[in-house]
Amino acid sequence: MQSMIRWRVYRAGGRMRTVTKMQIMAAVLVGFFLGYVLLPSTISFSTDEAGQGDPVGKGFYNAKPRAAAIQISPDGREFIVEGRAKRILSGAIHYFRVVPDYWDDRLRKLRASGLNTVETYVPWNAHEPVPGVFDFTGILDVAEFIKTAQHLGLHVIVRPGPYICAEWEMGGLPALVFFYCSSYIVTFDAPPTHPMTSYIINK
Repeated sequence: MQSMIRWRVYRAGGRMRTVTKMQIMAAVLVGFFLGYVLLPSTISFSTDEAGQGDPVGKGFYNAKPRAAAIQISPDGREFIVEGRAKRILSGAIHYFRVVPDYWDDRLRKLRASGLNTVETYVPWNAHEPVPGVFDFTGILDVAEFIKTAQHLGLHVIVRPGPYICAEWEMGGLPALVFFYCSSYIVTFDAPPTHPMTSYIINK
């Protein structure tokens, strides 16, 4: 049933094309996989053998570029992290569904269960409840959540959307998109005035 849901999107040149939701989600997953592999080649954070890493905040915003920290093995079957083969074992904890005082506890329990990576969505409609007004405080402080995971030696996979599904209202899309987009919501060729451009690029 889900694969039958179709969205109208606009390509460069103004021609309309119909794609399935599954095609869009597949493209998103591929994009984030490549981003997870390639981004550490620019910014990476080191951890010691005990998995404790740097203290929260130390070096987080001022990480210096260095050689790729995460690579793919020649046979394409493993990640190579800091020169050693490593399997990514991930569990989901959505920071916006957990009181900040419990983040450390929940992340420690995730690590204790044998996982080395936490993944989380980023709900657009929670962070931009009013057009142009962004909130990254309290339970929405995604940077603090990531730093807490870093302190515990965990990798983090961030899934910013803009559409996240996640049993979340409108899949994370804010109501403001309907005021700006009369004929489409999701587009591969967003103009500068599209609210998605401000959310993804500017923030």
